[in-house]
Amino acid sequence: MYAVDPGHPLPPEELPSPDGGEVIAVVVEEASRTRGWPARLAAGLAARWSEEHPGLVLADGDLSSASLHESLGASNGEGLTDFLLYGASRKRITRAIADGRHLFISSGTVVADPESAFRDARWSTLITETKQAGMILMLYLPADSDGAAALADGADRVIRLTAKPPEENEDARVTFIFSAGDSVAIDEVAMPDSDGLEGVGASPAPGRAKGPSLVSLLLGPFVLATLLLLLVILVLLALLGYFDIPGITSATWPLPEEGVDPFALLAGLAG
Repeated sequence: MYAVDPGHPLPPEELPSPDGGEVIAVVVEEASRTRGWPARLAAGLAARWSEEHPGLVLADGDLSSASLHESLGASNGEGLTDFLLYGASRKRITRAIADGRHLFISSGTVVADPESAFRDARWSTLITETKQAGMILMLYLPADSDGAAALADGADRVIRLTAKPPEENEDARVTFIFSAGDSVAIDEVAMPDSDGLEGVGASPAPGRAKGPSLVSLLLGPFVLATLLLLLVILVLLALLGYFDIPGITSATWPLPEEGVDPFALLAGLAG
């Protein structure tokens, strides 16, 4: 059992190296997979072991949410699903990475039913041919898949990557690597207050109503006062005879004397 730093998940130095012709299942629990460190650790582990065993093949069996290729700086081109379901050759899906030190098989084309790919008989061909060639096959597998669990059961060794240490381990084949201080569930992580995220799609936290802002409180009276002032000006101009307002002014209302500035008159009335 080993603990790693999720920020810098280096493979444990004490982890025993495999022998040629082994199948090693790296089983990843969902709680740790969402944090990204298992893929980086598996990539580092493959790089370390390939220095002793150049014939190492790392295969991404996370068929529903492939991410291992990103940690390796590779693309998710044709891969396992293309070999298992669509007849692609093993040579076609296998590529050299890490300056040619080891080989990689990506997850491959996304399929609607990953479990059907796990049940395919060509897994046996891939495993048998790799072992007979004296190579090491590292299978990166999700823990929440029944098909992946069946593959792990047939592996020579199992490395299980978890968010916290297990309460017990009765299987000598299984080695646990957990992330120290990383046992908080993802939905329990404190998120920034939504008030600081306005304009980027944030919404108020459930159960908490957002009150009016200071701008809206000041803007309401200002707009009302402006409208009232405009109304007063319009009525006064109507009374001075510049236009009629039915029921308020009449055509007999005297016009202002020539040369009188109505706006100066309004200012005098206001004063």
